[in-house]
Amino acid sequence: LNIEGMINGIEVDENLMIITGECRWRAAKLNGWTEVPVNMNANHLPEYERFRRQMAENLHQSAAGGSSPMNAVDVAKGYARLIKMRTGKDCQPGLLSRQETYGLMKDIPQELGVSKQTVYEYLKLLSEPEYVLESVAKGRSRTAYREIARIPEEYQEPLKRAVAEGIITERRSLEKLATLAKTKP
Repeated sequence: LNIEGMINGIEVDENLMIITGECRWRAAKLNGWTEVPVNMNANHLPEYERFRRQMAENLHQSAAGGSSPMNAVDVAKGYARLIKMRTGKDCQPGLLSRQETYGLMKDIPQELGVSKQTVYEYLKLLSEPEYVLESVAKGRSRTAYREIARIPEEYQEPLKRAVAEGIITERRSLEKLATLAKTKP
């Protein structure tokens, strides 16, 4: 028995399609609930606004350790999609400077409650090779790959592969290797 019930209802559009609250709806179904509180949003939401709201909710759930947190690749692709929807331009990680990327972001970070630097770091992830993206999508920390970027370029590829394959699992090991590569190449 849940004393509180569902504290925040799910939000649906005029066609009863869920805008936000899908995880709450699924949890209620799993609990055998036949009714849930619903907030009807009678306003027609443009595609960008709808996706932005969904992205914001998912980011908050992920940060709070929610039941289905987004992995870093999903977050990065979500940011890129929002930029495309807002500006009509593809965000090309690795091909644009930080300032060019910030220009494309406009006010998206503020709307989502994250910093421009955070969005930029996630977008940079999309410029990584496919095996890195697969590794991160499976749960490997994206920060390990960010640490590798501080190592001289000639050592980066083998280290990325070692992290992706699970040979190197601790960030501390990468920090030591970075120091060694810089002082005793």
